[in-house]
Amino acid sequence: MNIAYRAVVLSSLLYCCESWCLYRRQLRKLEQFHMRCLWNIDMLERCQSDSIEATLVKHQFRWVGYVIRMPDTPLPMRIFYGQLPGGGRSQGGQLLRYKDVLKRNLKACDIPAKSLESLAQDRSLWRTTSRGAVAASETSRTDHLRQVCDRCKARTVQQRVDGLQCRTCVRLCGSRIGLFAHERSHRKMD
Repeated sequence: MNIAYRAVVLSSLLYCCESWCLYRRQLRKLEQFHMRCLWNIDMLERCQSDSIEATLVKHQFRWVGYVIRMPDTPLPMRIFYGQLPGGGRSQGGQLLRYKDVLKRNLKACDIPAKSLESLAQDRSLWRTTSRGAVAASETSRTDHLRQVCDRCKARTVQQRVDGLQCRTCVRLCGSRIGLFAHERSHRKMD
């Protein structure tokens, strides 16, 4: 299943993702789809698959390195480094630009933006650096998700023990409504 999922579904879903400027809500939707397909974090690790965010960052870093190493004449290089001679950005919430997404991803992976060009000039160094940084970022992200999940589970268990226990017979109920109905049954018996 994993090979077919990667080959067919992910490649279709992430076609041309190197140039996407995704907002967090769009990224969350893609992650939800990915998790629905793989069920949960445990299955993600068992399949040895990365999250959608890590996959997108890897693709973006690979493409940025390729563009930086291009000679000065091709169009992608000129567009990547180009600036508009006039005009400005309007007030209020701005549309996300590719440069903004790239800076956000570099910051998340602890790669200094000032050293991007020097790192990307050497292909093997850039590949090693970017993959290692994305892997470290992904590890910290999954650790954080596990901690959040564990806290939520612990809170649920604590709520059951603290707030959903019958005072008369010490029975644990699954919800407040269930506890109320159960305690009402004790009152009917009296």
